[in-house]
Parts: sequence; C-alpha cells; structure tokens
Amino acid sequence: MIIIPIILLLVLAAFYANSFIKKYKAYIFIVFLFLSIASIIFKDVPAFTPINQGFLGLSFINIVMFTTVLKDKTKLKTSLMKVRMEYTLLAFIVITPHVIYYLTYALNGSISIPIFGLIAYILMVISKLKMVFKRAKIFEYLTYIIYSSLSIHLILNSRAPNKILYIILFVIFIITKFMYLFKSVKKVKE
Repeated sequence: MIIIPIILLLVLAAFYANSFIKKYKAYIFIVFLFLSIASIIFKDVPAFTPINQGFLGLSFINIVMFTTVLKDKTKLKTSLMKVRMEYTLLAFIVITPHVIYYLTYALNGSISIPIFGLIAYILMVISKLKMVFKRAKIFEYLTYIIYSSLSIHLILNSRAPNKILYIILFVIFIITKFMYLFKSVKKVKE
C-alpha cells in the first residue's frame, strides 16, 4: 500500500513542478541514478526499501500508464504529459535495482525466477530502443505488454493487501483504456 502515497507525491510534483522537472531533468536523472546505485550497494538499509522492493518504480510506471487514459485537455493530464518521458526514464532507473535485488536471490537459488517480472524488465530494456528508432509503432504496443506482464508478476508475487490493490489497478486501467479507445474511435467516425 506504500505505492499510494508515493503516487500522490509524484503526481503533485508533476502538477506543480513540471517546469522544474523538465528544466533540470538531467540533474534529476543523475540523483536517481546515484540513489539506485546506493540502493544496490546498501541493499539492507531500510531507507532504500521503496527502491529495492520496486515500490518507487511501480509508482512511476502506474502514473505513466494511467496518464494515457485521463480525460484530454484537463490540467492534470496536461501536467502529467509534460513529464511522462521523464517519469518513464525514472521508472526504468529505479526499477533496475529491484530487478538486480531479486535476480541475485533467484540466481543463488533462494527464490524461483520471477518470470513475468523478468519479461516485463527485458521488454522495458527493448522499449528504450524506441528512442533510437524514432517511436516505431511496434514499440508503443510494448508498453501494454510490459504493463500486463508487470501486473501478472505483481499479482503472483505479492501479499494479500497489495495483491488486491494491484488487481484493482490493473482492472481499472484495462476498463478505462478500452473506454478511452472506444471514445477515440467514435470521435474519428463522427
């Protein structure tokens, strides 16, 4: 449940400080990169739990995904769209320590390899190629496969309260995405 306050803080940052985030994005990326590296080195320090457990990365990912289904031309969607690329890259930066953290345990046999989480991460790496290929259409569809794989991973590997939250978030996203697509197709036909 820790992702709810993190999401709220990130949404508020996007809403009130999107200009700052855009202007200083290079510095912000560096800060988050150092935090991510520190979370790998000092993995047992409680302050790094939101990174190592994936909560911070998941919060960024949820904001990026849900931004697409918000009502067009609202202040919230406009603010979030301004930092969507930055939040996507920050999600990737801070989810990497989570992957390393659990892959280490999986490789030494302490846990089984979380297949759906690994698939989601590998697809995230591949999706970064879209910047090289100037947003080829196939890479846009990858985000939905990533989010689906990530959702399955979360549902299979979470405890009861979080599992319920992740199921609710995934169902809400699917429903709102289909409603958004239906409205878009309807507008095109008119």
